[in-house]
Amino acid sequence: MEEKIVQLLRQNDRNAIVLLYRLYGNAMYGVVLKMVPTKDMAQQVMQETFVKAWRCRMFYDETRERFFTWLLNSARCTARDVCRRAGICNYGNLYLTDNEDNRPDPMKMRKVMNQIEEKYNVLIELIYYAGYSPEEAATATGIPLSTVRLKVRYVISALARTSARSSRKIPQKV
Repeated sequence: MEEKIVQLLRQNDRNAIVLLYRLYGNAMYGVVLKMVPTKDMAQQVMQETFVKAWRCRMFYDETRERFFTWLLNSARCTARDVCRRAGICNYGNLYLTDNEDNRPDPMKMRKVMNQIEEKYNVLIELIYYAGYSPEEAATATGIPLSTVRLKVRYVISALARTSARSSRKIPQKV
């Protein structure tokens, strides 16, 4: 079925998008819902992804990956773009926001930042507060990109643990 859809896309047949959505729409929507914080954003990502699929169909190379994988990678990039436009920091599907203005929770960030080496705090400042990508932060600081990604991953894990602990309910004595 996928080969037929790709062939229709290459023939500029608009029915290919309908078939593509019927084939992959539900699976993609389920994945996209995990990438963005709201259903509205997920719907926006889906729409933009399928429009991109139509516009960029000539760049798909079946020798490199399946069409679904190509489409899912496009959705992942689109989700990141949609979140950034909305001012939401999304690293590793962890939304570092408070409920009022979609900005990182400074108290959680500071608590975690106090646990890492001082020289890496600048990375977190650049990525979470200044909006740098990991590549831009590596270039700006001279720290290897792999180290930047490792430290960001560490902070995300620590934040997730901190959030999980703070959201647990303490049993009340009866």
